[in-house]
Amino acid sequence: MIHKSFSPLPSAFMSYLSTNSPIDSLGGNSKTVMITWVSPADSNVKDTLNTLKYANRARNIQNKAIINRDPITAQMQRMRSQVEQLQAKLLYFR
Repeated sequence: MIHKSFSPLPSAFMSYLSTNSPIDSLGGNSKTVMITWVSPADSNVKDTLNTLKYANRARNIQNKAIINRDPITAQMQRMRSQVEQLQAKLLYFR
């Protein structure tokens, strides 16, 4: 995990990240981006490795986002298309 002194994130959020699995935190019907900061300093090797492990676990989560559609709105759109098609046919036969 990122050392708290280097993190721009609030400590409550850092605590949440350190105690929850990425599968619990990420997912659902969305696309997610994760940015990972690591330190080149020898004194931060443990934090850097934990950060990279966490990012790797999060990267391996597979989601399939779908578009949320209201069935009534979709039905209305189909009906509007059908009305337009029928109007075009009516004009053609007149």
